[in-house]
Order: sequence, then C-alpha cells, then structure tokens
Amino acid sequence: MPLKQPKLLASILIILALFIFSGCGIATSKEIQFGETYYNDQGFSSFNEGFYNLLPTGKKEEAILHFKDAVESFKKALEINSDFTDARRNLARVYFIRKEYARSVEEYKKVVDLVPGDLDARLAIASAYVKLGRHDEAAFSISPQFR
Repeated sequence: MPLKQPKLLASILIILALFIFSGCGIATSKEIQFGETYYNDQGFSSFNEGFYNLLPTGKKEEAILHFKDAVESFKKALEINSDFTDARRNLARVYFIRKEYARSVEEYKKVVDLVPGDLDARLAIASAYVKLGRHDEAAFSISPQFR
C-alpha cells in the first residue's frame, strides 16, 4: 500500500494546484479551448443582434453596446490570427456602421492586402472614402493598382 498513497497524494496535489492557479493568468480554458473562429462567431452574433434586431426597433443604445462587444470579439480573433480575413472584414463592417469610416478603410485595406481580388472589400473602401468626402481615393480604391 505504501506505493499507492504517494501517487494518490501527488494526484490530489496536482488537481489542487490546477484548481488554485486556473484563474491566475497562466492559461485560461477559454484561451486553450477557443480559437479565432469562436471569437469571430461571437462578434458576428453581437453585430447581428445589434444591427438586425435592436436598431430597427429603435434600441440604439443597446445596439451600440452590441457593436462594442462585436469589436472586442473580432479583435480577439485577430490577436490569434491577424490574417483571418473574415474577422478583419467583420471588424471593418462594424466600424463602417459606427461611422468610423477611416478605421473601416484601414481594416478593409488589410483585407485587400490578404485577398487582392476582393471586389467587395474594394467597394466598401470606396464607400467609406465617399463618406469621408475623399472622392478621388474612392475612385482609385476600385482599380487593380490600388494596394
């Protein structure tokens, strides 16, 4: 029996240590379990709730909070994978809806860097430039030479 007790004691100590240190910044289960797709999906859900359910019913303040949550989620996805075009595009979309057109342009340009033939991103850049009153840049953003 003496051999089983040290193993049992060691197992208990390991479990106890994991329990104690689980919230101390070593590595949370979220960081281990969820990736960029999870955070992108969370952001997309927050965006959809704000844009399609809250804004049309006049709940602008609640929608703004959902957009804030969406931005945070998309940024988390991009921290994990900065080349994740879905999260980058979604972040740009939220910035556009929030009338942060310059930030929207920055994010859409990164999408174009990753996918040069992405006409939707180029059109979104042009739309944001029009909102900013930068019409020459809007026209140029659609051309193949734009980078």
